[in-house]
Amino acid sequence: MPKRLFEHLRDTPWEPSFRLVTTLAEASTLINRPHEDYPYRVEATTVCIEWLLSRWSKEMHVGQVNISVLRKIHATVFSGSTFAGLYRNETNPPTNVVVSEHTAPHHSLINFLLTELELFLRLHPIKSIEDLRNWYWDFETIHPFRDGNGRVGGIIVAAYSHQLPGDHNGKYLAVEQ
Repeated sequence: MPKRLFEHLRDTPWEPSFRLVTTLAEASTLINRPHEDYPYRVEATTVCIEWLLSRWSKEMHVGQVNISVLRKIHATVFSGSTFAGLYRNETNPPTNVVVSEHTAPHHSLINFLLTELELFLRLHPIKSIEDLRNWYWDFETIHPFRDGNGRVGGIIVAAYSHQLPGDHNGKYLAVEQ
């Protein structure tokens, strides 16, 4: 897999930190702990990871991530919020965001960039933890949602890593940021 799909969009270096954990509860907690509303969304995070694992084993190819899956996860985790499941351009301001020192692409590019990411994943399936970290970095670079991008990406990473073969098989890679 090429190192990074959206390298050209990155204006600052960033290395998210990850931890390999053995339980779903640990993964859900780590994904949510850095946020001001912790532990409010831990249960919804767990539900989404379980849903993905179940869906991948029954309805979809393992690891298939598409735009509708991302929106469903966001809508579930942020249920009750006015921006649940909506991209930045579909919500009240801010429509463009700066995270740390990174300026996310203009909101008008979100659908195009997410489609590119989806197609890239189909052509270059994730086969390693490093590939998964790169996918997460690409997703976070797009920053499609007003809030909750780290959690949505973290849910994908945790579910995906649980099914990757290797020494980490059956464990969850949790994003710590």
